[in-house]
Amino acid sequence: MSGLVAARPRPPQRNQKKAPVAQRASDEDIAAVLANVAKLCGPATTLPQRYREAYGVALDARALGFGKLGALLSLGERRGLFAVERTERREDGTSGSWCLRPVGAEITENASDGGSVGLLGFYHYARPPWTEPARDATAAWLRALCAQHGLGGRVRVATEGVNATVSGSTSELDAFQATLSTTEGWHSVLFKREPCTSHQLWPALSCWTADELCGFGADESTRERLDAVGPGILLEPRAFRARMMEKDAVLVDVRNAYETTIGAFPGALDPKTRTFADFQQWLEKDETQIALKDKDVLMYCTGGVRCERASAALRAAMPEQKERVFHLQGGIVSYMDEGLEGFAGANYVFDRRNRHGAAPRGSDQVLGKCLACRKPWDVYRGSATCAKCKVRVLLCDACLSSRDHEALVCDLCS
Repeated sequence: MSGLVAARPRPPQRNQKKAPVAQRASDEDIAAVLANVAKLCGPATTLPQRYREAYGVALDARALGFGKLGALLSLGERRGLFAVERTERREDGTSGSWCLRPVGAEITENASDGGSVGLLGFYHYARPPWTEPARDATAAWLRALCAQHGLGGRVRVATEGVNATVSGSTSELDAFQATLSTTEGWHSVLFKREPCTSHQLWPALSCWTADELCGFGADESTRERLDAVGPGILLEPRAFRARMMEKDAVLVDVRNAYETTIGAFPGALDPKTRTFADFQQWLEKDETQIALKDKDVLMYCTGGVRCERASAALRAAMPEQKERVFHLQGGIVSYMDEGLEGFAGANYVFDRRNRHGAAPRGSDQVLGKCLACRKPWDVYRGSATCAKCKVRVLLCDACLSSRDHEALVCDLCS
């Protein structure tokens, strides 16, 4: 198959029912369509029209076995073919539109030979921020370096810095890390190495430029102000563990609600955000500032990159206690890798493993629950999202295959 999905000849009708979802197409056919999609940047709302204009046929996700287009795009994102970014939510609380980045020309194949493999995660805040030409040059350099070592993954480059997770053979990851570590300005970067299977490798590299490093929703002037304030005090995992046991400490989970659902530090304040861009709104609430006042605020996220920005926002919002704001070095990933106790459940990760440090299936340590049947479950599937806000929801395998989950609404919207 050429990767083109033939249009179904249906006359336009008002209130016409959707065609039934076909059986899942072959991996070859799906990959061919996703390869075509990867070449089309821009808003997801206009993607079907642009696909038809580019290839002369319809982009029909249901004909490929997906309940909706978003599920197909989520699969392409997980395979590293492109990034799917969401705009700010509307005033009524519903989700904004999706946007695809980057173009397919920035994709290179993962050339790992399938031997000893692993994942390498890192982020780097540039101080001072790069100019746009420097940002673009850094993106080109990293893209070429990853291609040289046959690495797949996702690399996001902004004037603020770099946020990346790459995968490949252990030897090539060693060489890649050594190059970065010895490059001027990169000496202090914290690299996190994680094991994975050959099936969890990113099949391709997606490297793109963005306005922000982690989607905080700040304009340029706000970013400059937060850079001037600076992030909170960095604590290594064991120091973080010791500090969180003190009576004046309060934990703040900087992650989104779909992440905290499957794992968290018990007792931590949960902003219940849909996206990181919602965090500032939570921070400005009176009840939030009352809960944090005169406390040692310990912030944590998956790998540390969001806490850099969130802790700076807290210090700016509550300058009277800016010396009492701390954040976890290396995030939950480093904390769990140290073998420390205290984190309950699984740590959601943004790579092909899906979750890190997960409890066994059926264990009472599984904190998440299937949205439909409420059985313990902590694995997200790409096609399961809230019908209203489009945030990811948990559905077990049985409910995902047997129910019309397009009508399900997440706990935040119910």
